[in-house]
Amino acid sequence: MKDYKEYNFKMVKENSDTKILEELSNKKIENKKSYASAFIKYLSKEFKIKGKVLDIGSGRGEYKKPFEDAGLRYTGVDAEPEKDFIYQSDITKDIPFQDDSFDLVFMRYVIEHIEKGTNTTNTINEIKRVLKPGGMIVIITSDWTLKYKTFYDTFDHISPYTKMSIQRLLEYSGIKTILCRDYINIPFIWRYFPIISFKYKVKRNGIIYIGTIK
Repeated sequence: MKDYKEYNFKMVKENSDTKILEELSNKKIENKKSYASAFIKYLSKEFKIKGKVLDIGSGRGEYKKPFEDAGLRYTGVDAEPEKDFIYQSDITKDIPFQDDSFDLVFMRYVIEHIEKGTNTTNTINEIKRVLKPGGMIVIITSDWTLKYKTFYDTFDHISPYTKMSIQRLLEYSGIKTILCRDYINIPFIWRYFPIISFKYKVKRNGIIYIGTIK
C-alpha cells in the first residue's frame, strides 16, 4: 500500500472527478490497520504529540501499535477489555491512574455511549485529572446532524452530539478548543477541508474535537 503522503492536494486538484478520493477510501477499508497508522502518524506530527497516551474505550487495543510506532507510550482502558494489556475500569466513576499521568487522552467513538449529566461530567473531570498540564484530548464521535436517522439503531448509543454541543460541553468543563470539525477517514485532506469536501462531495464520518488543558 502506498503511503498517504504520496497523495497530495495537487493531485486531488488536478483530477476532474472523485476517483482519487474513492481510491483512498477503498484502501482504508481494505486495510484498517494501515489507516489507523496513517491517522495517528498525522495527529502526532501535526500537533506535536509526544509522551504517554491513554486510549479510553480501547476494546481490543487496535490503536496500540499505531501509537507506539509514532513514538508514544500506550495505555488502554475499557469497561470490558478484550486484551490482557488493557486496564478494566468504569471511566464514569474512576480512571485508575495518578494525577498528571498522560500527555494525550484519546477517545474514539466512546462519548456517545456515556449518559449526559453526572456521568459525562465525572468522565471529563477524570480526564482532566490524569492529563498533564498542557496535555491534549482527542475525541471522535458521531455527528447527530448526519446520523439522526440511524444514531439509535446502535442499541447502546445514548448521547448524540453536534460540533457545537461537543465544543460547548468541553469548553464549559475548562478545556481549550484547538479544533472542532468534520471527521473524514482520510487524514491528508483535513487541512484542505471544506474546499475538497464540497467540491468532491467527500463523505463525512463524524466529528473530531481536539482540545488542551488550560
